[in-house]
Amino acid sequence: MKKLFFCSLVASTILVSCSKEMDNSGSHPNYNSSNLVTIDATIASGAEYQLNLQPYADANDIVSIKTQAVNYTTSEIVNDGTGLSPVYHFSAVTSNKLPVNEKVVIAVTQRNNGNGGCSSNNDHTNNYYSNSSYTLITINLNVQ
Repeated sequence: MKKLFFCSLVASTILVSCSKEMDNSGSHPNYNSSNLVTIDATIASGAEYQLNLQPYADANDIVSIKTQAVNYTTSEIVNDGTGLSPVYHFSAVTSNKLPVNEKVVIAVTQRNNGNGGCSSNNDHTNNYYSNSSYTLITINLNVQ
């Protein structure tokens, strides 16, 4: 009987700890923190804009384009695989004299697998991003 009581006490303590961890995780249930960054840039038609993502991401982070520009020649994230941070490349050509405004949103998820031993499921498929932080970078491009 004492052994059953002790096991129940330990199990409930673990469950309460995991529950509190999830309650304090911020606005997104699987992320600890988030950052929003806005960058305004003006480039000449046919020129290339490059944004080194080193201040926001390293080679181990997951970087993706969440909102793609509409009219572009190049809009991609390049990671050369040498351990350096990824770089975003953009270029566009305007066919008339009017400037073109484009918007690109890049999401950076910083990997952190240390989830304190708390698991939301047994197969761990959703725990890859547990306790991660993310950054959304909005780039407003004016192509002239």
